[in-house]
Amino acid sequence: MDSTSINPDDIKLIVSDVDGTLLNSHHRLHPRTRSAILHLRKTRPDLPFIIATGKPYAALAEVREELNLSDFPCIHLNGCMVYGPGGSMMRQDALDSTVVLQMVDMLRPMNKSTYLYVQDEVFEVIKDPVGRNGKAWLDVLRGFGEDVKPAPDGILDHVREGQVKVQKVVVLADEKDVPDIRKKLSAFPPDACSQTSALSYAIELICSTSSKELALQTLIDSLDVTPQNVLAFGDGENDAGMLALAGHGVAMANAMHMAKKRAKYTTGTNDDGGVGMFLEEVFNIEPVTDSRNPTLN
Repeated sequence: MDSTSINPDDIKLIVSDVDGTLLNSHHRLHPRTRSAILHLRKTRPDLPFIIATGKPYAALAEVREELNLSDFPCIHLNGCMVYGPGGSMMRQDALDSTVVLQMVDMLRPMNKSTYLYVQDEVFEVIKDPVGRNGKAWLDVLRGFGEDVKPAPDGILDHVREGQVKVQKVVVLADEKDVPDIRKKLSAFPPDACSQTSALSYAIELICSTSSKELALQTLIDSLDVTPQNVLAFGDGENDAGMLALAGHGVAMANAMHMAKKRAKYTTGTNDDGGVGMFLEEVFNIEPVTDSRNPTLN
């Protein structure tokens, strides 16, 4: 479908994934995307632009500041954490502690790097000594701006005792091993957790009552808009439901198959400033002159 068929005045809410969507392969905002969003912030200041990401809230502080988004709600940890304007807590969901401990017990013999997400903190509880392309998995995650730390002594005891609530468990592994790991993890019943992915080498496990789609519906209700008035951007499996819910779901050219399947539109890649390209067409925004350089920050 052609983006020019969208009436800009029908858009009452914009929501976007971050990695692989807003950010390019260097984990930076493409100038074309930055320029288009800032144009909307200036010309349509009451049009909410909402971040929806698997990352913790603290990891996106620079992006929120650079794009002037602090006045709007945001979705983090794939919908497990929903924040209101200024970072006020609107909703949070956590995995059952028994399920978390069972996951760790299942994954430990596989020796695959495993991480516990506890609000803004990320802890490595299982370390794969091999890593990815000679780089430790912990450093791979840090490359996405996440403050990953080795797990402190006794953290699993704290989980068991209910002192630590885990919102998300992430497993990183070589792509060839991912299908087998996902199959093993499917032993957990659907009401215990759900699996999703934003990267080909990552498996994310969250409670079954959380997703970007469900979090977006919460915000749609609170902002008194309808799904038909939502413009959404994404690239991952974890974005598919959100893209389907939105009246105008847009998949990046670099998106996973499931995201493209659920979206109504496609745009350029994250390295081409695909979000900016689409916004330019819908809202008749003049492109920036340096828009073809994806490494500018």
